[in-house]
Amino acid sequence: MYETSFGFTRSPFLDPEGSEFRPCGAQAAVLAELREALDAGAALVVLSGPIGTGKTTLLRRALGEPMRQRHVVLFWNAHVGPDDLLNYLCDDLDLRSPGTGRTERLKALRTALVRGLSEGWSLLIAVDDAQNLPAETLAELHALLDLREVGHGLVQVLLCGQPELQDRLVHDPQRDAHPPRRLTLRTLDATESAAFIAARLAAAGRPDADLFDAEALVRIHELAHGVPRLLNRICNQSLLLAYLGSERRVSAALVRDVAADTPPTEPPPQPAGPLYEAMPARPVIAADSVPHMHAPVHESVPAAVTGPGNAPAPVQAASAHLHADPHAHGHSHRSSRRRSRWWIGLAAVLSALALAGFAAWRNGWLPGLPPPRPAAPLASS
Repeated sequence: MYETSFGFTRSPFLDPEGSEFRPCGAQAAVLAELREALDAGAALVVLSGPIGTGKTTLLRRALGEPMRQRHVVLFWNAHVGPDDLLNYLCDDLDLRSPGTGRTERLKALRTALVRGLSEGWSLLIAVDDAQNLPAETLAELHALLDLREVGHGLVQVLLCGQPELQDRLVHDPQRDAHPPRRLTLRTLDATESAAFIAARLAAAGRPDADLFDAEALVRIHELAHGVPRLLNRICNQSLLLAYLGSERRVSAALVRDVAADTPPTEPPPQPAGPLYEAMPARPVIAADSVPHMHAPVHESVPAAVTGPGNAPAPVQAASAHLHADPHAHGHSHRSSRRRSRWWIGLAAVLSALALAGFAAWRNGWLPGLPPPRPAAPLASS
């Protein structure tokens, strides 16, 4: 509505295309680190930041720039299951696996990626709003990162999401197998907010910076808390109100009128630490901490030990035999003990049968045998 009145070629504060985006301050620093991480071949890159800080815009800008040969598959919707993830990748690469199972699809995908490695290109999987990824899909992405050929990774993964994405990865059971390259996007300070607004005006055909006065820029930054999405919204409403009031500039008083009609917002939590976290260095493995397998050493017995006062040669031969086969001696002892226990048990069973038979004969319980004669009474003296 107001574009023609203010001399714009297009609306300055709508989401621009990736090629028209002009990063400022923290956005420019994170974009440079994102380019470096992708070009360096980092397996897992994680870009996070508060809502409205421009993560999706940075993602579109990074993926739209010419990089080394790379096939990019972008998932705008993170609510995707592991099976749908593999199906989408195979379809995007025009693969027709011989079977429908996961193993067949992974095999076909790996074959295509190995061929791509020989041709000079690799696969980049980018996921926006990655904090919503199901746990099974995140595990499937880790499985794809395990695809390697001659020491080269076949897949790169770029996850973009809100700060809770970092919390999920901290508790990820596979975080040690694939340590991420972490990039954190923060809000803009007052100087960066003014530069952000000037860049949007220049991209829309107004390179002069007199459309917003200095006090208006300060007030806009305070209302938006340095969040680019809120900066766009407040600037757009301010220009619309200036157009309706036939104003040629946006003043602080006009911004206060916009603030009266805008619900208050809380500043987003700022990430602690640097904008990015470098990849941890792999510790060197000490040589003495690596276990080694040693073959048994058979030493010959010196002739001096067979002399007087030492064990005779047969004893030494038996000892050498036991050292050569340490299980044989123990096995013979165990066999002897088992035989002794067997004979003792048999003797006990036979004794119990004999006693039972004798008791039955004494009581006349055996019909085939005559009972014993009663004992004669003793004669009186």
